[in-house]
Amino acid sequence: MEGKHTYNYYLILSAIGIAAFGEWLYRLALPIIVLEMTKSASLTALMYILEFIPFIILGPMAGAIADRIDRKKLVVSMQVIASILAGLLVYVLQQQWVNYWILFVFGFLLSCTQAFFYPALQGLIQTLIPKGLLTKVNSRKRSIESVFSAVGPALGGVSIALMGIYGAIIINSTTFLIAALILIFLTSQKINLAGNVKDVLKTNSMFVESIMYLRANKALLAGVLLFGGVNFGLMALQSNLIYIITIIFGLSNVITGIVIGAGGFGAIIGALIAPMIHQKLKTGHMIVYSMFATGVFMCFMIFESWIALALFLALANAAVSNIVVPWMSYQQSIVPVTMIGRVTSIGRMLSFIAIPLGAFVGGFLLENYNQLWPISVVAGGSIICMAIIARITALWSAEFNDDETVINPQKELS
Repeated sequence: MEGKHTYNYYLILSAIGIAAFGEWLYRLALPIIVLEMTKSASLTALMYILEFIPFIILGPMAGAIADRIDRKKLVVSMQVIASILAGLLVYVLQQQWVNYWILFVFGFLLSCTQAFFYPALQGLIQTLIPKGLLTKVNSRKRSIESVFSAVGPALGGVSIALMGIYGAIIINSTTFLIAALILIFLTSQKINLAGNVKDVLKTNSMFVESIMYLRANKALLAGVLLFGGVNFGLMALQSNLIYIITIIFGLSNVITGIVIGAGGFGAIIGALIAPMIHQKLKTGHMIVYSMFATGVFMCFMIFESWIALALFLALANAAVSNIVVPWMSYQQSIVPVTMIGRVTSIGRMLSFIAIPLGAFVGGFLLENYNQLWPISVVAGGSIICMAIIARITALWSAEFNDDETVINPQKELS
């Protein structure tokens, strides 16, 4: 990458990293507050569920808007709105009338900004980065996100212990604002996105077109659907980590941050080695093998020790990175630039549908058994099943398209 490509690339990575660091502060803070208010694993898991609901109910519209309006303006505005919401949350938390339902509302609204931010960001990456470098770029993107995902929880636990919930969320608000300021300096390519927001709200044709595109690409469709099962398993355990560590293990918020941070560091290692593995294996093979490894590592999280939990969470997340990196690169290599926002949003919508069920099942198992092994077996077993099914689908044969031919960005949608 040279010149403008390098400049834009590092601006994007810087913004993603700073926003991810702050995001982990509120992701850690809000469930802790809900748990302190309710002592309920199910309600604490519900806080995590709300992070994904916007991707399900707003996905089609968010993707259509990302394909119709200036993507740079969209990502900047979403970060500004998130900063304002986090600032308002600090004020609300100081009021006597606050309850956990108010926290659910703020968690939901903050996640709504991400539902619009993500498809627009994918479109920006596709238009700013040469196709031949997508695997390397996605590896670095995943690594940067994982670095701050790892540091965020660990520092979040310490920040909450030292500065309290208010201080952590103020930092969160500031990081969103800094990310927005960085993204303003992107020199984005001018692309005819063929319409405006009014067009999106008046017609369903764009949604139908993206569905038809997924149906026509069997490997893409298989991956989206199977990832729903993977997300079920991941969320069954990960949405309940705070309950597991603080209630079952009886440990502090600092240890909670360390365990979640270990998962982030595992994701970093996985992302760093992903390009090397991708050179040796076909895209589909790499994804399926990594799915199986993820399930196996999660099954080993049966030992009621926070050290063992941190270790196997790190290994599982390393395997997840080796699903995410080739999958993102494959998707960006075959989807037209004028459809990437919608295809990304529809894909996330379909694969995220199982997340609320996974979080609920995990909370149910913990409240009824109060042990770690049932949730580990269910979570890991479901992912292993998805890997076995994936072996006989078109996903197994998926291959990254490294053709340097540029898809015409000026081609309008009919």
